[in-house]
Amino acid sequence: VFLGFMTFSNAIIVYRHQFAKIFLTLILNDFMQKFNVILIVIDGGRVDRISKFPIFQKLQKDGTFFSHTITNAPYTLVSMNSIFTGMYGRKNGINAYYHMFQDPKPGCKTLAEYLSENGWYTCGDVMRSSLISQKGFKKITSQEAIDDPDFLKIHSEIIDQIKKDKNPDQPFFAYLHYSKIHHSIKENVFDKYDDFSEEYFSNKDQNLKNYDTYLEEASDYLEKIYQKILNDNLDSNSIIIVIADHGMGVGEKIGERAYGIFTYDYSIRTFAYFIQPKIFPQGTEISVLT
Repeated sequence: VFLGFMTFSNAIIVYRHQFAKIFLTLILNDFMQKFNVILIVIDGGRVDRISKFPIFQKLQKDGTFFSHTITNAPYTLVSMNSIFTGMYGRKNGINAYYHMFQDPKPGCKTLAEYLSENGWYTCGDVMRSSLISQKGFKKITSQEAIDDPDFLKIHSEIIDQIKKDKNPDQPFFAYLHYSKIHHSIKENVFDKYDDFSEEYFSNKDQNLKNYDTYLEEASDYLEKIYQKILNDNLDSNSIIIVIADHGMGVGEKIGERAYGIFTYDYSIRTFAYFIQPKIFPQGTEISVLT
């Protein structure tokens, strides 16, 4: 079951031997090192645009890059609950927006629960508390009440607070959800246009340029939060994971302004970086469909 979690639902099942290593390292043997797990989610990150920004090249240099992963669903609710349960929505009970205000089915454990039960201090910062099950988290916060959150400041403070709150030798799991791209799309696309607005769908080039500015801001956040992790010397004893929960359209198909309706590559193809040199080969790209 735990191996299902470590695929993080982006269907990296082909490489399950890598996740077997994580399983053994994390919880099977008390004499082995228990790594921290730092999961950073870039909400709405497009894999075909990340090469424009140096931080993503840095992440690949430091770890293994899965460049052709497929998300379970093109929106956060189902994608993230699948990541945390290792199950498709029809199995965990959260399979559409109308099933959002609930936990997974009884008996369906989350990644945070497994880690918590095996000694990890668990903490998360989410886009909206209704989108993620809080089961297994010692502490969880959300930024839904803040108009323009400073994610770098918030997440840096969370990392600092985790180090203060946990026991000295206790490993931790930190889930940090960066949702500024989503906020920008809502403000500049969803709030201005409908799914058939000619003005929007006839300006795909400009829409893409606008999106790149949102992704550039995300890359700046990612570069700085990653540097904090390095500065705090957490990289040596942590598995650092950077993923996108889903992609983002810019008006490629009339009827979908951004995501959540269709299942074309622009919204279901994502990416994942796994960084811990004792487990994942550095400078490696896995480009087959996973």
